Amino acid sequence: GTEPSTPGISPGSTPGVSPARPRQLSRLTDVSQLIPELSSSGALVGTEGLLLQQLIEEKHHIVRAAWEVYEVDPNVEELMETLVHVVKLEKVGCGGAGGGTGGAGGSG
Repeated sequence: GTEPSTPGISPGSTPGVSPARPRQLSRLTDVSQLIPELSSSGALVGTEGLLLQQLIEEKHHIVRAAWEVYEVDPNVEELMETLVHVVKLEKVGCGGAGGGTGGAGGSG
């Protein structure tokens, strides 16, 4: 189900600037918008933010799938969790130093 979009922006309103409200991410238009959020929250450390950016640019299949799921059901937390998970996996796959603790199995 696609919702009809209303073009037209009423004069006087500034697109992209929303009134102050609780720190809740509005609907994203791009996965990379989450990178600063993930880095500042400590979910991604060191070069992980760069690695995620790279995965997004390469259109990594899991990143793409996670984004498609988000577009159907905009659950930012779930999307962020998946992205962090992919980054950790890719880091290990690329011979990243240090054997991190094994994560618990994903739900569902």
